[in-house]
Amino acid sequence: MTDPTARCCVTLRPGARARGPGGAARLGLALGLTAALLATAPRAQAAPDDPPPPARHERLCDFAFTGRYQVFVAGRPAAEAAVSYSREGDALLVQNTAYGAPFLIDLKTEVVSRVRSEDLLRRPERDRYDLRAGAVLEPVARLKRQGGDLLVDGEGLVARLNLRTLGELSGQDVLDLFPEYRRDLDSYPVDGRLIEQLSRLEQGAEVVVYFGGWCHTCKRLLGRVLRVEQELADTSIRFRYYSLPRPPEMFRDEAVRQNNVRKLPTGTVQVGERAAGSIVSLAWTRPESALFQILARQGS
Repeated sequence: MTDPTARCCVTLRPGARARGPGGAARLGLALGLTAALLATAPRAQAAPDDPPPPARHERLCDFAFTGRYQVFVAGRPAAEAAVSYSREGDALLVQNTAYGAPFLIDLKTEVVSRVRSEDLLRRPERDRYDLRAGAVLEPVARLKRQGGDLLVDGEGLVARLNLRTLGELSGQDVLDLFPEYRRDLDSYPVDGRLIEQLSRLEQGAEVVVYFGGWCHTCKRLLGRVLRVEQELADTSIRFRYYSLPRPPEMFRDEAVRQNNVRKLPTGTVQVGERAAGSIVSLAWTRPESALFQILARQGS
């Protein structure tokens, strides 16, 4: 397409004069048209900067997965439901239920509210969330408590969160349920040299620790395991915990049979899809040492 300003361009050389009858008038008219066209021509737009990330809620933030609750919706287990807990806000965020929209259980105010999906911000860390500053919360019910269980019975929302001490738990769940482990967590003299070496290992690993709250050896050693988990929090080594009932029920558990668990605590170490080794009972006395012996062999 021809540039409309091209027809009105006038070049003046130093000392040049407009010649002929009405030359000055024609020159003035041409210059005026050129200025008008240039003024109305679209200007190049500067590339906009990336918008800043949305601000997070001051209190309702840093929700992290918790395995402390089993969710029931309208009386039926909600197998896909995910529960996250915010220590800052003392609140629970429940997602992936039949209700579609997430709902928030504020344990401070005991108000249950629906959360708009657009007000939920996913953090870079896995399974962590914030609520957006100014999030719109729609109150739907008051929270009721029954022992350690949480009951929600409101308009269009009926759910129950059963506190569970068995099955898969996070390290924080274990500490919340068994606060006696914290004493050893705080006092255990971890070997900083081995933690540094574990931190430098390139391969990631998953450690699943089978234990029982009734187990005397677990009471002696779980605090140490939790301490080592904290020291390795910024590495690719991840810990999960699996709480078991007393025997004989313990030996009926599918995970116990699959992993041949006979003594507690037992830890299975997985590197990728490969079973790398296990740590059994008193071998957890120095958790960082036992773990390093297994993982160092994988890199050799």
